[in-house]
Amino acid sequence: MFTPFSFELPVEITDETANKSSSSSRKVIGLEDDQQQFRLLVVKDKDNNRNLLTTLLRTVGFQVQETVNGRDAIDKWRNWRPHFNRMDIRMPVMDGCEAIKEIKKESAGRDTVIIALTASAFEKIDYG
Repeated sequence: MFTPFSFELPVEITDETANKSSSSSRKVIGLEDDQQQFRLLVVKDKDNNRNLLTTLLRTVGFQVQETVNGRDAIDKWRNWRPHFNRMDIRMPVMDGCEAIKEIKKESAGRDTVIIALTASAFEKIDYG
């Protein structure tokens, strides 16, 4: 059900002047007016990290709801049907892996995009 993956990004070292000019010309300021309204669910138990991500996504025009654990994430997913879930793996009450399994069991959940992340990169995670 879950597929771990890795990737490489080729990068090129540039001087500081070139880096400043390219980053300022590519700043995201919002979605196009005719864009579909996307619903995003941010599931993270750490308040500062969750609030930062939620604020950034709302600023550019996404509809965002948030929650702090996997059990609440399942309930919000069932009631709100977000297009995208950003799910933390390590959380209280129910971890992200269990929440993902529950969501994916439902037919509507199979099409839901879920990105699961953890700060515990060196711990073994059971994806089922």
